[in-house]
Amino acid sequence: MGARGLGALVGPLFSARWAGHSGGRLRLGILFGFLAVGLGYGTLGVAGSLWVACLWVVLAHSGGSTVWVFSTTLLQLNTDDKFRGRVFSAELGLCMLTLAIGAYVSGFFLDRGVTPRTVSIAIGLLMLIPAGLWAWAMRLWKPGAAPMRVESAN
Repeated sequence: MGARGLGALVGPLFSARWAGHSGGRLRLGILFGFLAVGLGYGTLGVAGSLWVACLWVVLAHSGGSTVWVFSTTLLQLNTDDKFRGRVFSAELGLCMLTLAIGAYVSGFFLDRGVTPRTVSIAIGLLMLIPAGLWAWAMRLWKPGAAPMRVESAN
């Protein structure tokens, strides 16, 4: 749990400095985040020691929290004020549903004798699906199609 928390903390702290408010960098950061989750959980399944396993978990959760922060930032920058609460509610609800389904499916396989290493490797490989879909979606993005809104405090 400590490795998960450390990863969730350091991921956005380091990547946000790089991305700033650039829509292109935020979208690219989401792709890198998905790939970090896949690499982290995929290699967790072959880790030879607890400390190495913890490092892979830190990487995976750094990527996952970067995806969360960057997608939320993109939503905030591109959503009209009057719809923002509903958009964030829908995003949070879908995220929690996805997490619950993932936890259930993982537990289902573990309860039926699939080893934790195999489940971890499978999760890592399955994370290539959203990474691939996001990479495909990024190719469809038109420059300037969704202008970044930055509101001033004035």
